[in-house]
Amino acid sequence: MKQELLHTFKKSYFLKMSPDKHFLVQVNATQVNVFKYDTLEQVAQIKADNAEPFFSNDSSLLLIKESYKKLYVYNTETMTLHSKLASSKGCYANGEGACISNDNKYIINIGYEHPYGFISVYNIEDGKEIRYREGMQEVYSNIQYIPSRQLYFIDGYRRLVSGKNKYFYLWFNLEKQSFEQTFCDLEDANFLYARSLDKILYYSQRGKSSFRFLPLNIEIPVEHEHNTFDIKLSHNNEMIALYHGRELKVCAFPNMKILADFPNVDYGRVSFSPDDKELLIASRKGFIYKLN
Repeated sequence: MKQELLHTFKKSYFLKMSPDKHFLVQVNATQVNVFKYDTLEQVAQIKADNAEPFFSNDSSLLLIKESYKKLYVYNTETMTLHSKLASSKGCYANGEGACISNDNKYIINIGYEHPYGFISVYNIEDGKEIRYREGMQEVYSNIQYIPSRQLYFIDGYRRLVSGKNKYFYLWFNLEKQSFEQTFCDLEDANFLYARSLDKILYYSQRGKSSFRFLPLNIEIPVEHEHNTFDIKLSHNNEMIALYHGRELKVCAFPNMKILADFPNVDYGRVSFSPDDKELLIASRKGFIYKLN
């Protein structure tokens, strides 16, 4: 696979595209910059500390989750503030996920109040918050809406007073306000839903030399000791990006044949554009590569 560098940005904590590819969001430590993707014309600059952006599925709303207690919802057509949501307590510094419900009525947010996490559902219009799973001794990592199941996929671990953490994933039914939980015996497990296989993949680092994916039982060699990593499936589930330390690989999925290698990109995050034609890398600098 050939890769062509299309755009470079200054230091980027996040680079994300809207589902319709009309908008590109670039985030640094103090602000969120919104561009029209086709021209890179800047249409908004929003002050926010250590924020993460999320688009609604129809691209009409932009959620900005700030590091401490605050969530802002913007109308992308006018780039005006639609609503401001705040929690009465709790710090969101360790709660890294959020999403806008498929009907644009709610925010489902991962929260954290030391030493445990919780899941909040906010009504976008009136700002009311309902909390779930407080007191479960759990920490939650990611949340994603899975259209084929009409459920929200959440992963995390149960933090035990003694003994090793117990890793799990949840299916959250927003309409029924119910959770289905599955635990995994794999140590330091992470989870990934593969739509093309309709399977939950478990993955972790095996020693210092490889990632191991279950139940596919495939191992991917890595060159360095585990530091931080980010793993994303392409939207068509034909590619998978593996970000390990300063090394980034794009592989075919599910056979894991290496298609492209991006060495020495520094630590960061990776995502595919909605049509999988570009790869977005947020790191010491931000990069957008065209994938051929």
